Amino acid sequence: MTRDYSALMNAAFELEGFSGYLTSEDEKAQGKVQQAFNSARNVFVYDTLKTGVTADEAKQQVLSELEEMERLQPEWGNTYAYVRQELFDRIDGESSKSPLLRKIVRWTPMALGIVALIVYLGIRFTSGVDVTAPIESKLGLQQRAAAAEKVITYDEWANTRIRRGGFLKGILLWPIEPSEPEVKAANEFVGLTFEGYDLLSQQSQLCGVVARGYGEQLSQDELDFADGVAERMQEENLKWVDPPAMTILEVIKAKFPCAK
Repeated sequence: MTRDYSALMNAAFELEGFSGYLTSEDEKAQGKVQQAFNSARNVFVYDTLKTGVTADEAKQQVLSELEEMERLQPEWGNTYAYVRQELFDRIDGESSKSPLLRKIVRWTPMALGIVALIVYLGIRFTSGVDVTAPIESKLGLQQRAAAAEKVITYDEWANTRIRRGGFLKGILLWPIEPSEPEVKAANEFVGLTFEGYDLLSQQSQLCGVVARGYGEQLSQDELDFADGVAERMQEENLKWVDPPAMTILEVIKAKFPCAK
C-alpha cells in the first residue's frame, strides 16, 4: 500500500464524535472537521487519478487497501465504510473530467489566494502618500490634502471614533491604514483648514456655518467640510494664489459664498 490514509481516517474518526444533540459551538466544530475531511478526500482522489488509472481501477485499489486495513482493525469497520463510500463517490464524479480540468479545479483556489494576497499587499505599498514636501509649497499642501482624505476615509471605514469593529476589520483595513507621517500631515492640513475657516468667519466673509464638535473630536459636519476642501485642493483646475496657503482661503470662501 503506497497511499496515505491518515488524514482521511483522522478526520473521519473526529466526525464520528459528533452525534446526538449538538450546540451551536459543536456544529461549528463539526463543520471545520467536515471541511478538513473533504479537503483530504479531494486531494487523495486527485493524486490517485493523476496517475492515469481508470475509475474502476482506482476504486479497486481503494477497496483492496481499505479491506487490508480493516482486517487489522475490524472494530473500525464503520469508519472504513464511510471513507470508502466517500472516496468512491468522489472518484466517480472526478473521473469524468479531463486531467486538465481536474488540475484547474485542484489548484485554482490556491492560485486565487495567492493573487488576493498580492493585491492585498500591493494596496498597502501603493496607497502610501508622500508628505515630504514643505507645507508652505503647493506640492506640500496637495500632499497633505491627500493625506487628510486618506485619514478621513480610513476613519469612516474603520469607525475609529466609536472604536467598533475588531480584529477582522483591522486586518481588512490594514492596507490603507495611515502611517504616522500621514496622520501628522493630515492633522496639519485640517488645522490649516479650520484656521482659515475661523479667520474668514471673524471677517464676516462666509455665509454659512460648520457644525462644530466637542473637544478634540471632529463632528461629521467638520469631517465632511475638511474632506471637501482636501478634494478641491487636489483638483487640476484649481487656481492657485501666492503664497500657496492662501489658496485654502479661496476654496473655503467658494464653499460659503455670500450673495452680492
